[in-house]
Amino acid sequence: MSVRLARIGAALLWLTVTAERVSAQRIELTVGDTRTPQVATTGRTAIPVSVDLSAAPGVNVAALQMRLTWNAEALRIDSVRVESGSGFVLTQNVSAVRDGRLVFNLFRPMGISASGPLVWLYAERLLGSAATRTRESRAIALRVSVEALGDQDGRDLREWLQPVRVVVCDSAVGC
Repeated sequence: MSVRLARIGAALLWLTVTAERVSAQRIELTVGDTRTPQVATTGRTAIPVSVDLSAAPGVNVAALQMRLTWNAEALRIDSVRVESGSGFVLTQNVSAVRDGRLVFNLFRPMGISASGPLVWLYAERLLGSAATRTRESRAIALRVSVEALGDQDGRDLREWLQPVRVVVCDSAVGC
């Protein structure tokens, strides 16, 4: 941002503020864990939704709205929890979770500028043996859409958002 002040005579002042867009900023969101991207065949699995702001210096995230869809015959997401100590407030619409749809919102008035997990999705695999499933019925097919992403000043950050990486796989059949 550049600011220019000018004075004409004793009383006239004007101010010109120019905001320079920094196009090199990149924000990355990841659903899953690139180190262990597997949903266990039995039991619950915690799936992180993480933000990486390392390529966006000076940027903070104060609001996020995500829409998730998945194959409800293969996976059940039974809860969403905010990362402990993050300060985010979570609002979720779980009315269509049984059909494989979830929308959640995160808000924190003073935004965060650190990278790391924002929320955790708790999921459970629904189908039995991989040998008895068709490829279509066993596919988790988790899809993510970012409906809103903003900073503490109300700026829309979606123009800096890279395609969301989804790394959630079935441990019995792989990715």
